[in-house]
Amino acid sequence: MTKIFPKNIVFLDIDGVCNSFGHGSYLTASSEKGYGLNEEIVRSIIGFCNRTESKIVISSNWRRFPVDGTWKFKDIPCRNPLPKLRELLGDLVFDTLTLERHITKSEATILWFEDNPGFSGGFVIFDDDPRENFELTCDKGINRHFIRTNVKTGLTENDFKTAEEILGKGNRK
Repeated sequence: MTKIFPKNIVFLDIDGVCNSFGHGSYLTASSEKGYGLNEEIVRSIIGFCNRTESKIVISSNWRRFPVDGTWKFKDIPCRNPLPKLRELLGDLVFDTLTLERHITKSEATILWFEDNPGFSGGFVIFDDDPRENFELTCDKGINRHFIRTNVKTGLTENDFKTAEEILGKGNRK
């Protein structure tokens, strides 16, 4: 069966992207209504995806943690925000990066392209973490498609404008 790809892909991180220190939602404390998500940012992501005919590939490191139950981080009871994010995004979620723990997200992104050779559309990467090496990774043009978000604000309108410019330039070639 042939896989049907969307026009564009958004590789989406959570912490520092779909939430922020500035909105007080960075930690996914289990007592928080939004499970550490800023629902205003998530609504903006939905609007962006609809405008740009994009689907989402989850790249957050939360994909590596159990989705049920809570655990403590520095004495704060936490809950994985992925189920809530998937619920809010619905069918916009197209895929998830590999769960291999010994590679960076930029390496996992390259593997995604290798595993999906039929995808020829545009893509953007929203992430806040410099340790993931997106800015240094030239393979597949990843460094030209990366937008580093600010952990104090999460995704902003300027980030979306930059992403639309990147997607407007066409595919990754």
